[in-house]
Amino acid sequence: AGASLAFGALHAYQGSVGVARTGLLGAGLAGAVVVSGSLWPAIVAHTLIDLALGLGPARRVVDAFAGAGTAGPVEG
Repeated sequence: AGASLAFGALHAYQGSVGVARTGLLGAGLAGAVVVSGSLWPAIVAHTLIDLALGLGPARRVVDAFAGAGTAGPVEG
């Protein structure tokens, strides 16, 4: 339980809802470790979650910066 609370607390930058969500996620990941006897299922799950939640926003940022330096049509 302590590890799940710490996991949630480390996500305080996400606000109280983010802390609660990640605390519950931490409990689920800890459960996967206990059931499997290995840390690997939790590592893989956390990686997949980070990729799923991070790639969409990251792609939008990259696209925004890529378009920011391009010149539009010259009018005149």
